[in-house]
Amino acid sequence: MSQLLIGHDAPDLTFTDVNGETFALSSLRGAPVVLNFLTSNCTWCRSQMSHLADVYERKHNVDVQVLGIFVGQDAMVAKQFADEQNLDIRIVADDAGQSQNAFQLERVPTFILLDGEGKIVCVYEGATEQLAGIIEQAVLAAAGHQELPEYSLVGNGCSVNGQ
Repeated sequence: MSQLLIGHDAPDLTFTDVNGETFALSSLRGAPVVLNFLTSNCTWCRSQMSHLADVYERKHNVDVQVLGIFVGQDAMVAKQFADEQNLDIRIVADDAGQSQNAFQLERVPTFILLDGEGKIVCVYEGATEQLAGIIEQAVLAAAGHQELPEYSLVGNGCSVNGQ
């Protein structure tokens, strides 16, 4: 489970976003980063995205980066989903599942917040009605270098292995 990773450095994975740009996760250091792991065929991911799209739109006012990582899906599927949901965030497709293994993901949606130095500071697994508010509070606290709110979130979700 991803909770075991809190306090450790995030794995330095290399991704290619849906626009064809290749980058290392470590290149995003300097500001907090929200990693949003999801799949297009997860009912819970779909239901949360309209609320989270609003949160991500508002994040332009704070020094936080958001990365949408589609686990086990190709770039075409990831881009189509992001376009349908009006997601204005950087999108990558991890069809090989490297992030699933590196972050010990068991289900989607999963949100992992990294601090500006690339350390994992919190993990939220699953979806719940309060998720958008929890993510927004965590993002604002991280951007302001304030203490993160204490939430232990394990909500509804889909297995990353399709079970």
